[in-house]
Amino acid sequence: LKNLGHHIDIVSDENIFLNKVEEHSYTFVIYDISPFKEMKCMVSDIIKDNGSRPFVILGDDIYEEEECFEVFPLGITAEEIAQKLQDSLNNEKVS
Repeated sequence: LKNLGHHIDIVSDENIFLNKVEEHSYTFVIYDISPFKEMKCMVSDIIKDNGSRPFVILGDDIYEEEECFEVFPLGITAEEIAQKLQDSLNNEKVS
């Protein structure tokens, strides 16, 4: 995604992740849902409350989509991600 012009912050700890999404305003937040299986929509709500759009990368053990976030399936390409992000921005402008 850096090659497509996006700035990326990467964290590997769920507490640091939660602190970052609460303290910073991001356009998009793309994250692995696995550490947050028991509070999927709560994390999404935190992200939305800070003005960001949540996107989840689904792991092998999680298959269902939720209404509280958009999903990137395993194997999605960078170009497909970029298109979904752009579509998300376009949909907001239309609303």
